[in-house]
Amino acid sequence: MELLETQEFYVCDGDELLDGDCIKLPLKFRGKKDSALIIRDRGKVRAFHNLCVHMPRTLDCESHSVFDFEKQQLRCSMHGIVYSSETGESLSEICRGKKLTSIRIIERDNKILIRDKRVARL
Repeated sequence: MELLETQEFYVCDGDELLDGDCIKLPLKFRGKKDSALIIRDRGKVRAFHNLCVHMPRTLDCESHSVFDFEKQQLRCSMHGIVYSSETGESLSEICRGKKLTSIRIIERDNKILIRDKRVARL
């Protein structure tokens, strides 16, 4: 069995991403030009493929903000589908049980790095 090489690349310094902040990162996802949302939520850094499970639109297609008003959950700006910022799972009845696609991300030595074989820099 052949092991696939994991891509790892720099996103930003850790102190540039505060709690409740989001960075939209242009990248290649599975070989196609796309984007990811890099968030810090309650101290943890997370990344999700920027694609709503309800309709194939980016979560920020109508507004730059992807957090709800309390900065507790993610919210699609098109139809208001709400997602857990921790797991990416839909909290809206219409998409219950569906999840945003997580992208593996790490924080090491005050650097935030994407570490996912499906993802490459543009």
